[in-house]
Amino acid sequence: MHQENTLLLSLTDKIINFQDGDIFLQGEMLEDLERLNQEISPSHQYKAELTQSIQNMVSSIRQNIKTGNVDRFKQILSTEIEKVSEMTSHNTESTSSSPTEEILSNELQTETFGVGNLDNLKTYISDTEERLANAERLILELENGTDTKETINTLFRIFHTIKGECGFLGLQSFGTLSHSIESILDLLRSRKTQQIHKAVIDLLLNGIDHSKEQLARLIEGNINYTSPGLTSFLQHCEDTAAELVQKKDSSPDFENQKVISPGSDAKTPIDTEIPGFAKDSIIRIKSSTVNYLVDMTGELLIALEQIKETSPEIRQVKKITKQIQSTTMKLRTNTVKQLFSKMNRAVRDLSKKIDKKITFQTSGDDLEIDRELLESLEEPLLHLMRNSVDHGIESSPERLLKGKNEKGSIFLSAERRGNLIKFILKDDGRGLNKEKIINKAISNNIINPDTAQKLTDDEVYTLIFQNGFSTADQVTHLSGRGVGMDIVQSVVKEYRGKINIESIPDEFTEFTLTFPLNTAIMDGIVIRLDAVYCILPITTVIETQSILYSQFSRVHDNIFVFNFRGEQIPVIDLKSHIDFYIESELSIICQKHKYIGIIVEDSSLKKYCLIVDEIVSKGEIAIKSLGPFFQGLQGVSAGTILNGGKIGLVLDIDEVVSYSKPNQVIYK
Repeated sequence: MHQENTLLLSLTDKIINFQDGDIFLQGEMLEDLERLNQEISPSHQYKAELTQSIQNMVSSIRQNIKTGNVDRFKQILSTEIEKVSEMTSHNTESTSSSPTEEILSNELQTETFGVGNLDNLKTYISDTEERLANAERLILELENGTDTKETINTLFRIFHTIKGECGFLGLQSFGTLSHSIESILDLLRSRKTQQIHKAVIDLLLNGIDHSKEQLARLIEGNINYTSPGLTSFLQHCEDTAAELVQKKDSSPDFENQKVISPGSDAKTPIDTEIPGFAKDSIIRIKSSTVNYLVDMTGELLIALEQIKETSPEIRQVKKITKQIQSTTMKLRTNTVKQLFSKMNRAVRDLSKKIDKKITFQTSGDDLEIDRELLESLEEPLLHLMRNSVDHGIESSPERLLKGKNEKGSIFLSAERRGNLIKFILKDDGRGLNKEKIINKAISNNIINPDTAQKLTDDEVYTLIFQNGFSTADQVTHLSGRGVGMDIVQSVVKEYRGKINIESIPDEFTEFTLTFPLNTAIMDGIVIRLDAVYCILPITTVIETQSILYSQFSRVHDNIFVFNFRGEQIPVIDLKSHIDFYIESELSIICQKHKYIGIIVEDSSLKKYCLIVDEIVSKGEIAIKSLGPFFQGLQGVSAGTILNGGKIGLVLDIDEVVSYSKPNQVIYK
């Protein structure tokens, strides 16, 4: 028995760590299976069944070597190992029981397949976290009627995979939970109707929450965590499955086929190809390894640029190295899709709690940003979302009285503009009440009445980010304690971002969070200011011009504007306005013969004419964080290494305009 467990553990290790195309590892799997078959006693009560399972695994491995169908390969092996582990650990007297009865009778198991292998558990936890995040997003799509058949098939496949891996890792509680969810999804797969009852959606989302709890307890070292809430959920699954079976027997919405209820000994068929499942496999590596790879690729590119030789071979090596650099940079990034999915779930749950009808829409889900920033944005966006749901969106009767749609709308978008990332959260609710904000600030001694009269709209809105500030009349489970917006501001400051608020009473409130890119490759124009090299994001540049002094118009002292196609735009002499410029003599526009002007546009679409000494080149720029020592450089968002090893500073046009001396820029 001990040798059988050892071989199953060895197989588990190999399956979890298998990467597509690893023929040698598959050969080792075949050897383990051959030894396992030899270890089974001829008198074993499940001899025939065990032999068949082993043969199924052998056939699957050989088929995978030929076709490379990794998803189907892992699915079959996980299912068969689950069968083998059950047959080698149960005797003929064991009886089947419901998940609720089974989970109540289990105690913490310390000697179970794979649990002692920490690397396997880390891999499993990481993979399952991603699967659950994807499943949650798909369930919310299911609620909106998006691609119902494909969505259910993909969800079924996700929980089938989770259940299978729980089986050969010995995670019995989690395995029972995922099996119950899988069984509900299997019943839904047999339906013809595209409508899924809301109660079933709630059940599936509740299952996601219990699954996340299982992972959290597993991280703490609790292998088989149980709770009254989990027991109740499993019973709810049984009841729901029974209802679905009854509907199947009496309704034309269901096909006449065998169904699997939770707790049944029947196994899910594995010979059906499930469509819609991602074919691109995911691997896990340490962040320090990624950072080192990115840095070394950059160093390689810099070293190659020092080589003066221009032979075809050297040019090809440089081209390949740039492609490698572009790919390695993407290892540090991830899409915002998972973050947006969490916000979607939050809006759904919160609106349900306070009985408000709200639709949630997103844009820019596929935008890739730095992973660290992505993780840090979850909490501030959640606080903004709560405010929109609780304070912003009115109740349906109130909206109808105002002539609005009874359903409120919240829109969350992400976009990249130059070297900046923008997150925009907008709701069509009641808007910010400036008078109420001012009165609350005065009562909290944040401002005095005299100051209040002089505040601009932006300055009034900024008051809501004060620690402990809240305009809520009473504290609720959603808001009112005045800590959420303070958290938003702290995260934005930490990542050198900015917050902009726009609001019109009874129309909308819009929060815009803007952050500089720290990890990306962008197209930029390299400019020179004496000995300092800077980069302008190409997306902010409208055009470049050679400008004569006579084309400038002096409006006051050294304040100039330039007529750009009939529009008078401010002129900014970068050498006079950027803090990092260290020359003692300021560059002031004088009667020189000719200037180099670059017409740029900031995030608010206002145009400016930047005066520079030289436009050096245009091309792809690999952005690097400047680190804490240089974080205070005004007008600079990041850095890069240019050809020849020179340091280039990536300019933030919004900050350049903002930090330019007030008497040097006039916008008409």
